[in-house]
Amino acid sequence: MKKFWCAAIILASVNQCLRAGGSEPNDPNNPNELLQVTCDKVVAVLQNGSLDKDTKTKMLDKILSPFLILN
Repeated sequence: MKKFWCAAIILASVNQCLRAGGSEPNDPNNPNELLQVTCDKVVAVLQNGSLDKDTKTKMLDKILSPFLILN
C-alpha cells in the first residue's frame, strides 16, 4: 500500500510540473495528456464521498497499476 500512495503522490507532483510546461491538448500520444487524465481519475476517486475505503483502494489500484514497478 505504501508503494501505491508513493506512486499517487509522484504522479500528482509530476503532473503539476508538466502542466506548467504547456503542451498540445488532446494529443493521445502526449505523455503530459496521459498523466493529466490519470491524475484527474485519481482525484475523482479520492473526492467521491459515496465510495468506501476498500472500493477507493481497488479503483485507485486499477488506475495506477500500469505505472507501478513491482519488485
